[in-house]
Amino acid sequence: MIIYKQLEAQASNRMQKSISSQLISLNSLTALAFAANFLITQIHFQLSPQILALSCLTICVIPAYQFIKTQTVNVLIAAVSGMAICLFLCTAANASSTIALFMAIVFSVTYNRNANFGWRNNPFSKVGIVALVWTLTTVLIPLLLANTTVDLPYLILRFSLFCLQILLFEIADLPTDIRNTRSIPQLFAARFLKLILAVCAPILAYLLEDGVFAILLTAYLLFVIIRTKPGNRCFADVFVEAVPLFYLILKWIALF
Repeated sequence: MIIYKQLEAQASNRMQKSISSQLISLNSLTALAFAANFLITQIHFQLSPQILALSCLTICVIPAYQFIKTQTVNVLIAAVSGMAICLFLCTAANASSTIALFMAIVFSVTYNRNANFGWRNNPFSKVGIVALVWTLTTVLIPLLLANTTVDLPYLILRFSLFCLQILLFEIADLPTDIRNTRSIPQLFAARFLKLILAVCAPILAYLLEDGVFAILLTAYLLFVIIRTKPGNRCFADVFVEAVPLFYLILKWIALF
């Protein structure tokens, strides 16, 4: 019996380490995606590297719903986020960027508050709020810090691109979603939703970019839409997460 318990404990530890390594890997991809989105904004509006560095501090609001896995991680994230926010407010923030930052914080903290209230409980606001927080932190705040004129149509386009990614993750998560989660793919057939996304993708790409770059962006978006299937979370975690990385490569190529 003792030997059995020891073996069971060792197996449990190995499983926890494996899960932890997978979470670290996925969180690293998400962090790269955030960095790519900041750089896309910098290249598009030709912002200074200093503005980019300061605005990157706003990434601390995202772990409120993106990276939380255990209570220990909760405490660590709260401490790091608190220090980053204080540093941001002391060194970089102006009135408009401060308002945008606190909007992102409020939406993040209330995203998965409890079973009775939280943006995650509503299928439509869930996608919209996550996309809004990404837009606030990686697009709007850098513009506000640089005192650059806010391009509302461009904000809407980037917001729409975030929504497309999130909906693909929703499709990939469909088999593991609890029945009463009421995600959008649960309300509409996944095939119908993918068809809608496939129609919207070329329009979105051509509004964001011109010529061959719009064609390449369209091709990649259609690739991830077609290949994303219910239960295929591994594909989504790599290729859907890489949408901003691919878009960033196109922006870099366009500079030369």
